[in-house]
Amino acid sequence: MSELPPGWARTSLGEMVRWGSGGTPRRTIARYYGGSIPWAVIGDLNDGIVATTAQTITSEGLAESSAKLVEPGTVLVAMYGSIGKLGIAGVRLATNQAIAFAQPRAGLDARYLYWFLRAERRNLRRAGKGATQKNISQTVLRGWVMPLPPLNEQGRIVAAIEEHLSRLAAADASLAAAMGRLSALFRSAVVAAVDASWPVRRFGDLGNANRNALAIGPFGSSLKVSDYTDSGVPLIFVRDIRRGRFGDPGTRFISEQKAKELAAHTVRPGDLLVTKMGDPPGDAAVYPPGRPHAVLTADCIKVTPGGEAKAEYLALMFQLPAVRTQIAAITSGVAQKKVSLARFRSVEVPVPLLEDQRRIVAEVEQRLSAIAAMRASLERAQRRSKALRAAILERAFRGELVPQDPADEPAENLLTRIRES
Repeated sequence: MSELPPGWARTSLGEMVRWGSGGTPRRTIARYYGGSIPWAVIGDLNDGIVATTAQTITSEGLAESSAKLVEPGTVLVAMYGSIGKLGIAGVRLATNQAIAFAQPRAGLDARYLYWFLRAERRNLRRAGKGATQKNISQTVLRGWVMPLPPLNEQGRIVAAIEEHLSRLAAADASLAAAMGRLSALFRSAVVAAVDASWPVRRFGDLGNANRNALAIGPFGSSLKVSDYTDSGVPLIFVRDIRRGRFGDPGTRFISEQKAKELAAHTVRPGDLLVTKMGDPPGDAAVYPPGRPHAVLTADCIKVTPGGEAKAEYLALMFQLPAVRTQIAAITSGVAQKKVSLARFRSVEVPVPLLEDQRRIVAEVEQRLSAIAAMRASLERAQRRSKALRAAILERAFRGELVPQDPADEPAENLLTRIRES
């Protein structure tokens, strides 16, 4: 940690915070649950005020377990899995053992503690131990070094952080709304190019007789980690098919031999790829020219159009409300929404003459290039916003966000009183 500003002191979370953790009443005893006491688990932590919880326990469940009540204003910290996820108790509540609760001593502002832990989240996660699920202990938290400003300055730092981040949140909301408008603009460009009088065809009737019209990978979970290689034949996942464009942000490979075993699911340039699952399913993109042959994974559909339809044109048709409605009708599942492949063949799209298809693709691509430029600009702004958030927190705990006031009682005096008490 760098040199501290005048009036600041270096301390630890163990010195400035009373730590504890909760517990879980025995699950097999029904009378322990459903009472009036909010009982927080990691899923209830929202990086904000925790006023309600998904589960509650009874007074008996509290008394006969290691669960403990914490008072409003207590800072809550996830120790398992989502290490460093935070909350502040908005009501009197209990927690399970995966949450550490932090009660600041006199001289430490609870909101300052909260924002310090938020700034340290990445480092806390790096400190996590464990093979299957990373976790940190209260011992680690107690030993964590913390810069301590004078109490009055802590309040000024919190106010400055929250003011800056509030402005960024408003800007982020505007960026998200603009992103949504771009997607709507893309869809409207496609809708405007389509003539309602054109004949419609089913996807099942558009395949090339010499190749599989529709193919879906036979694996997914059955592909073992040992099947992956550092190079070879790329795999295509749902994440590669987004907003009418193909991308491979995290390409994985299998060997040529494995690809031969899965030859029926080979993808070649010009094939149309459709997501079978996602939020929502039914995103589409064309596998681009110049790419090597690839293998499709289980949650994607491949369409190899015949001579009457261009793949680039068909990809655009997934933006039409009528097509989206059909996709929704053949989507099922509760935890994970998926398109029924058998019924996908019945989805109908307008299919004009090839010359009209080429014209529509050209028109939409021209508009899409402008939309893509605007999207790239918005994405850059979103990245800048994220970087600004990190910079604000870094500056706050280096003493650079607000000026020091020589009239403030030095933090060392606070520490002396705590050590003597």
